[in-house]
This record gives sequence, C-alpha cells and structure tokens, in this order.
Amino acid sequence: MTRQQRESAMAEALEHVGNVPPDIVKTLEQYVVDGRPTGEFLVAVLSNDLVEAVTRADADNLAALLPIVQFVYCNLPAACWGRSQIVADWIAAIQSHEMEAQP
Repeated sequence: MTRQQRESAMAEALEHVGNVPPDIVKTLEQYVVDGRPTGEFLVAVLSNDLVEAVTRADADNLAALLPIVQFVYCNLPAACWGRSQIVADWIAAIQSHEMEAQP
C-alpha cells in the first residue's frame, strides 16, 4: 500500500470517528499513514487482544473501548490489524519503505 493509498484510506476513515477520543484517532492516523508505533493499549486493540487491551487501558480509553474497536474494525485497512505480527509487519514495512525513499 503506497503512502497515497494509506492517506486516502485514513481520510475516508476519519469521516467515521464517532465517539473515538481525538488522541486515539491521531495516533491511529500516524500508525496507518506513517507506520508510527502506538502505545501498548492500541497495540493490544490492533492485535485483537481484548484482555491485554482492557488491562492496558486507562479510564478514558476503557470507557471508549467499544467505539475504538468499531472504528478499527470498520475503517482501518485490514492489512494493518488483526494479530500482533501484522501490527509489527505493518510498522516495519512502512518504515523500511520510507527509509528507502529518502535521498
């Protein structure tokens, strides 16, 4: 997925943020577009690890867990979430591609 495709996917996703906290939306955008690693809570969400997500969530994110999960499931590219290895591979692929593109 090219940077332009990732940006386009996120632009479309941002139309459906609902009750997702703004800081989570920003972090997910940076993760999808730039391959920027997230915190442990979002890694757990992106990895489909409910127990870990609940354990890592602060009070605000715990209260917003359902909208966050719905946003990820319905709006983020399927290739960037689902298992911890997928999350790690997404970050590595984007970061290696971005480094290759630099002069």
